[in-house]
Amino acid sequence: MVIMITIKLQEPTRRAYRMTARAKNQAATRARILKAALLLFMDRWIEDITFQDVAAAADVGVQTVIRHFGSRAALVRAVGAQANKEALSRRFEAPPGDLEAALDNLLDHYERDGDQALRALAQEDRVADLRRFLAAGREGHRRWVETVLGPLLEERSSHQRRARVAELAAVTDVYLWKVLRKDQGFTPAEYRRAVTRLVHCVIHTKEEE
Repeated sequence: MVIMITIKLQEPTRRAYRMTARAKNQAATRARILKAALLLFMDRWIEDITFQDVAAAADVGVQTVIRHFGSRAALVRAVGAQANKEALSRRFEAPPGDLEAALDNLLDHYERDGDQALRALAQEDRVADLRRFLAAGREGHRRWVETVLGPLLEERSSHQRRARVAELAAVTDVYLWKVLRKDQGFTPAEYRRAVTRLVHCVIHTKEEE
């Protein structure tokens, strides 16, 4: 009788272990698919990428991709959300009020992910499912400005502060990185110096009477 009770107590434990292991495997597979899809999105137009492409890159079956995401739109949204999460996590590593660290962080981000961001923005009007996470990315960038660069702004009225935050968001936007680095041929160091000057102008310019 004692032995039978022991077995009955152990069975739920084994079942819970199997369920936990299965959940971990499912999470790992999902993460691998997302990573593979993101790499594909960095190199090709989203509308040209198929489930077969993603499955091959992730080394899983097409049905596995479908089981995890259900549709192309859901996959695009999941990749976008993951990319935003990772990018903003790295961006907010800069301490609030530390301009040098903030600009180092900004340069590292754009040198690593700038081309990917520009490719996504170029498809915004063509791929509706990109719009939500691109809007979230813009909002995240503004929160980064308010949190990390906001403490450097002098005391101003709420209207003036909103304007200065918007200006800081503009001069630290990925489009300016594109203009200076890609279109004008600036080196990373030259880009950083240019953005530093622009940020200082916004921070230290006196308000008009």
